[in-house]
Order: sequence, then structure tokens, then C-alpha cells
Amino acid sequence: NLARAKEMGAHGIISIINTEWQNYKNGKKVNKTHKVYDAVTELFPRLLEDWANESSYLKIQTETLSFKGSTGTTNITLSPWIAAFDERHTVSARFGIYPVFLFSKDMSELHLTMCVGATQFRDAYGSGTKSLEKVSEATQIIRDQFRNNRYKPSRLLEESLDLGAEKSNTNHYFYEKGTIYKFPAYKTTDINEEDLRTDFLSLLQFYQSMIEDPTLPSSEGLIAKDPPKQKIITQYKKYNPDNHTPKSKKNAGYGSNDGKEVGDIGEKFVMDCEYAKLVAAGREDLAKQIIPHFKLNEFPGWDITSYDENGNEIYIEVKATKSDRIHGFIMSYNEMEKAKLPEIAPKYKIYRVLKALSKSPDLVVIDSIHNLFETNDLSARPLSYIIQSNQ
Repeated sequence: NLARAKEMGAHGIISIINTEWQNYKNGKKVNKTHKVYDAVTELFPRLLEDWANESSYLKIQTETLSFKGSTGTTNITLSPWIAAFDERHTVSARFGIYPVFLFSKDMSELHLTMCVGATQFRDAYGSGTKSLEKVSEATQIIRDQFRNNRYKPSRLLEESLDLGAEKSNTNHYFYEKGTIYKFPAYKTTDINEEDLRTDFLSLLQFYQSMIEDPTLPSSEGLIAKDPPKQKIITQYKKYNPDNHTPKSKKNAGYGSNDGKEVGDIGEKFVMDCEYAKLVAAGREDLAKQIIPHFKLNEFPGWDITSYDENGNEIYIEVKATKSDRIHGFIMSYNEMEKAKLPEIAPKYKIYRVLKALSKSPDLVVIDSIHNLFETNDLSARPLSYIIQSNQ
């Protein structure tokens, strides 16, 4: 695919997408055997990857990048997109910020933009006005913060996008409102590959400088300033390793539970659920004895001491994510050590809160996590070391 992509170049790949799109779209359902699907999901991403790998003269960290194109999931979307994701920040068009090529509805223009993922806002606020307001707020916050960044390309515009979408086409309408920056549009019938390559690489360098800046607001932080009222549940799902194996390391999602705002919301959600669970079981006396260590600035190795319906003490470590997947999460050294102590392990539980920023989060309970390591259903690996002087 890389050889074909290089041989065809941007002009050839975009020409196929432009001229064959309507024929492809008439099929309504995604067709993986069609030349447009191949051009969007394979050739264009491989060409972008090659550009990045050949850009040693720029400050681009290629080993953390992935490239993806889409014509839709099941139904064909309004128009295709091709994006670059830095896996230190996001691996999906659903969350975070990322550079993306977007075609206009009539396919006459190609837009290179920096977007903020819309799904994270729709999960939290629905598809209405509130969600759009939050998207607009997020784009403006990021524009204001990085206006004077030294890597910001001079041709980059701080403007929203017009793809010709309508409100009824939710994804592309949100793409328009979620555009943080954009380059002037390129005509699909008159592509200058060198200009396109230069603009893309300069945007990629700018993108990585943004996510390496510790002051960049997390996507969780941008959303969670006004969390929705959440539906409290008293029946939880049990973790089944056979149903929750990540497809690849790229969707492991380790960063999904790192945002403090998401963590705070997840802990409060679990507290409310545990209280409701015990009250529903006729144990309001125990509900009143729940200890929220996270609120008390205590670090026993778990976040909440609670009880099961039989009155047995349990230790709950909350791991929240805005994603809807059970994928990988991070445990501290203290949490890992406590989870495997013989007197603690039978009572130690991971409460994995999924869709933590939505109105209806899911809660999956992982019992006896240390046993799952021993049976090889889960694995753990260190992420960092503390280096200090011995003097």
C-alpha cells in the first residue's frame, strides 16, 4: 500500500476519491472492496505516514503517531475524513484534538483542519444546543491559549469550517463547529502536492507541540466543568476477560483515566451508586458508614471503603474513563501492592466507570485483580521509574 500510495501521490489519491465518491455513496453502506474505500482508509493514511517519516528536518515524533481514514462505520458518511492521532493524547476521532483532512459535501474542496472530537461532547450533553455551545467554548479556549505558539503555521486561520453540512448530519455539523484552526481550502481538482505536504507537516509539528504542553486542557477538563446529571445504578456488571480483550495496543486507552476531572466525577458516581445499593438492600446503616478516602485526602491504596449487601467490608478503587470500553487503565504502586496483600485481596475491587461524562455511565466490577494476573487474564507492566540521588 505504501508503494502504491507513493506512486499515485496526493493528486492521484484525491482524484479517485473526488471522482468516484458519488458512485460509492450511492451504495449507502460501507463497501470495503470499493476503490474509494481503499483510497480513504489505506492509500491516503499511508501517504501521510510516509510524509511524517521523511520529515527529519522538522520536530515531529513519529513513533507515537497513527493515521486513519474513514468513509463511515456501517452507513456511508456525508464525506470522508483522514486524520493523524498522537497516541499520547488520543487514538480516536471521538476524543481529544487532532489534525484531519475533511472533504466538503460536494467534494469540490479539501480542508486541512485541527478539530476537537465531537463524540466526547455528545456523550456528555446530547446532540443539541448545549453540546454545540460546549464545543464552541472548547475551540475558543484552545485558540486563545496557543495563539502565540512558535510552531503555529503562519497560514493557519482561527475560523470555523463550512463543509455544506446541515444540523441533521450530526457528525459533519459538529466537525464544522469543532474546528479550532484551518488552512485555506484546497480545490480537489487542482492539488499541489508540495503545498499540501508542507501544510500538513507544519500542522503536525504544531499539534505535537500542543499536546506536549502541560498546560493544554485535557478533553476531560473541557467537558467536565459542567457535568450532566447522571442516572444512579445499583446493579453492576461483572468483568469477563473473554468479553473485554483489547483488539490492539493502539486502543488500550491508558490515558483515558488520567484526567482529574473524569476521576472526580467517577468517584462521586460510585459513591452515589454504593449508597443507593445499600439503601436498596435495606442497609442504610451501612450506607452512612461508607468512607470516601478520595474526599478526605487519604491514600490507603483504594478510593472508597464500602460494604456489600451482606454487610462485608469492601475496598473500591475507582478507574473512570470517558470511553465506552473496558480497556487498559493505570494503577499506582501503592494500589498494586495493596491489591495483592492476602488480607486485602479478597475485598479489593476495581470499579471501572465507563462513559463517565455521560448521563448514563456503565459500571463494571473487577474482583480479585491479583488472581487475574496469576491466571494471565490480565497483565501489568511498569510505566516509569523514580530516579534520585544516592548521596
